[in-house]
Amino acid sequence: EKDIHPEAPMRIPDGYRYVSPEENLELICKSMLADASVDEVKLFLKAGTTYKLGTQTEIPKALYIMGQTPGEGEEPAYMEMGNMIIEAFHFENLKIKVTTSDFFKFKNQAFHVSTISWKNCEISDLGRTMWYQEVDAPRKQVVDNIVIEDCRFVGLNSNKSGMFGLSTKQDAPVHNFVFKNSTFHANNLTKALITGLGSMTGELNVTIENCTFVSMAPAAMTFFDLNPKNTSSFHLVVRNNLFSGVCEAGQGTWFTTRNVTSKTFENNYRTNGFVVANWGVDAAEIPVETTLPMETLFKDVAGRDFTITDKNSEVYTNGIGDPHWIK
Repeated sequence: EKDIHPEAPMRIPDGYRYVSPEENLELICKSMLADASVDEVKLFLKAGTTYKLGTQTEIPKALYIMGQTPGEGEEPAYMEMGNMIIEAFHFENLKIKVTTSDFFKFKNQAFHVSTISWKNCEISDLGRTMWYQEVDAPRKQVVDNIVIEDCRFVGLNSNKSGMFGLSTKQDAPVHNFVFKNSTFHANNLTKALITGLGSMTGELNVTIENCTFVSMAPAAMTFFDLNPKNTSSFHLVVRNNLFSGVCEAGQGTWFTTRNVTSKTFENNYRTNGFVVANWGVDAAEIPVETTLPMETLFKDVAGRDFTITDKNSEVYTNGIGDPHWIK
C-alpha cells in the first residue's frame, strides 16, 4: 500500500497569467513589465514546482505573484529571486529564496505605493533585510501599508540592518505596519524587526497580532524599535503574541517607543525563563510567562518547527501566537 496525494485542482484566478514549470518566469515577467498594453502584472505558479524570478532592477507597474494553494502532502511553489525595485507588490502561497542580501533595496527612486503584502509565504535565511532605503529628498518614497499575514520568516539576520529599516536621513514613511498570524525566527535581532522611524512624518499605525517570535542570539537583541520624532499620531496594538528565544541576564530589549498616541498590549506570552533587560512597557504589559520553557513547548527549535507540544498549555488553550503551530 502507498499514500496517494492527488494534485490540487488548477483554478487560475481571474486576470492572472499561468506560468508553467517549463516556462521562464524571469523572461515572462520582464516581457509583461515592458508591454505598454499590460497595466499590472499578475502571474500564477504551480504548487510543488520551482521557479526563478531573478533580479528585477526596475518594476514600473504593480506585480502580483500567487502560487497555487498546495494539495494534501504538496509543497507550495518555490521561487528564487534577487532584490527588487517595485511599484506595487503582492506575493501569496510561495516559498521564497532571496539570492541577494536584501529583498527590497531602494536608492533614490521615487514612488508612492498603496500596499506591499505577503500572504501565506515562507522566506528562509534572508541575508540582511526585507527593506533597505537610501533616499535623497523628503517623501520621495512613501508606502501606505506593509502587510504580513500567515507567513513564516525563519533564519532572519538583522545584525546590520533592521528587517524593515526605514531611512533615518529623510522622511520616507511607511504609515501602516500589520504583522498577523505569522512567525519571525531570527538568528540575531541586533537591529530590530522595525526600526529607523525617526525622520518619518504623518500618521503611524503598528498592529502585531497572533505572531510567534523566536530570537536565537541574546546580544543586543531588540524586537521593535519604534521611535518616531515627528509623526502626527502613533497607534500601537500588540495582542495575542508569543515571544521566545535564547536570553542572557542584562541583555535584550522588547520595545522602545516614543510619541505614542494610543497603545494596546493584551494577552501576550513569553516562554518560561525568557527575559530581556528592557521590556520598554508598563509592568502590567509585560508578557505572561508560560509554564513550559522553549525547549519543551516547541516541537523542535533547532529544526524550526514551533508546533505547540502541550495541548493543555496556555498558548494552545488561549490561541496565542501563530495559529500555524497550533494543531
